[in-house]
Amino acid sequence: MPKPLVSIVIPAYNAEKYLEQTIQSVLDQTYSNWELIVVDADSEDDTARVAKTFVARDKRIFYFLRERDGIASGRNAGIEKARGKYIAFLDADNIFLPKKLELQVDYLESHHECGVCYSKILHFYDGKPDIFYENKNEKPFNGEDLLRECLRRNFINVLSVLVRKSVFDAHGAFKQGWQACDEQYVWVNLAYHRVVFSYLDEVVGFLRLHRTSDS
Repeated sequence: MPKPLVSIVIPAYNAEKYLEQTIQSVLDQTYSNWELIVVDADSEDDTARVAKTFVARDKRIFYFLRERDGIASGRNAGIEKARGKYIAFLDADNIFLPKKLELQVDYLESHHECGVCYSKILHFYDGKPDIFYENKNEKPFNGEDLLRECLRRNFINVLSVLVRKSVFDAHGAFKQGWQACDEQYVWVNLAYHRVVFSYLDEVVGFLRLHRTSDS
């Protein structure tokens, strides 16, 4: 039985410093049936060159240039291009752990009632790649408790999720034009429409934190 296709969306802007490592974390996945969609928001650095280098090497990787209109718009553009049964999101400075896709695809394939699988991530400060901080906000919620918690705070990081594309097709995706809370909006919207969320107790990615100063 063929493995379902997973579409991974990377919205990128001036990401040349980290994009190679980010894309390499996709290439290192134990699950191989994926497509990677890099959506470049008209970067002013060498983001395009880095992305196109990988496009030339691997037919599963695609690059699209679009106007600069926010990360939510970039994610939505990637969803529109996606051909996969499932959608994952990877910001251009973050990292997937090697079994991220395998673990979450296996879960969703065996839990057909579930529309969104979310998991643990670890935080690390740029320049200190060996020191990690657990995101303690991620925990299981269901039904009305899930909607209430999504309204109260954003406890699901987009790096941690795998979502059925049919869920976005039915209920919409990220709120364009918002400078903040676009992730929280999408989880509230899906919870309101009674999409089933399931928590998989595995670490699936590293989220890079940037210090504003060394003091």
